[in-house]
Amino acid sequence: MKLRIEGINFRYNSRLVLKNVSLEVGEGEIMTLIGPNGSGKTTLLRCIMGTVTPERGNVLITGRQISKIKKKDLARCIAYVSQNESTNFPVTVFDAILMGRKPYLSWNPGSRDFKIVCEVLQTLSLEELALRDLNELSGGEKQKVLIARAIVQEPEIILLDEPTSNLDLKHQLEVLETIKGLARERKISVIMAMHDLNLAPRYSDKIAMLKSGEVFSVGTPHQVITSENIKEVYGVEATVYNHHDAPYVVAGKA
Repeated sequence: MKLRIEGINFRYNSRLVLKNVSLEVGEGEIMTLIGPNGSGKTTLLRCIMGTVTPERGNVLITGRQISKIKKKDLARCIAYVSQNESTNFPVTVFDAILMGRKPYLSWNPGSRDFKIVCEVLQTLSLEELALRDLNELSGGEKQKVLIARAIVQEPEIILLDEPTSNLDLKHQLEVLETIKGLARERKISVIMAMHDLNLAPRYSDKIAMLKSGEVFSVGTPHQVITSENIKEVYGVEATVYNHHDAPYVVAGKA
């Protein structure tokens, strides 16, 4: 098992935000976190990254507690793609992606670093954007650049917080196909937080449904995305159909 989360509790001040959360993600597997706003999805991602420390429980990567892994080594293991990242200074796409090599640099980038960036530019069809200012790109283009930056870290695990937010349907599908391809081809374990109950099942091996900081249900998309679970967690009546071997949610009763 690549990533194991064992009984995590986390508080913001006196408020318990995560309660006894335990999950497992295998090599090359995609797990999507779903749940209403405030259910703990982003906080869980931050606990996995090690940017916040749970009051109880452990996060382990291939059996190693992240609390015992040096920050530089952890940055080589885990890459993070945030929901809405902004830059206040001009930077080319090439240089923005090159920043992902920071965990490997002692001072200046070398030929191997440049080679890896060039390969990823080609893999994600970003060559024509290489010299463009990152701030001038569309939302979909920028999101692919942020994913490219994560890839050049050569991580074992990629965390994504709402990777398709504010994107049109075409770019949503492009980004999710990219993520799925990475998991399959490079055996990268992926955990992403999403709101879309119809896109998430199409691109996930596992779904973890959170409610008020607890894991309400976890399993395959068909096991988790059910009318009963949606009613209990979201308070919404919904009908779930089988569409191309994935559950499809329609609001309201059939």
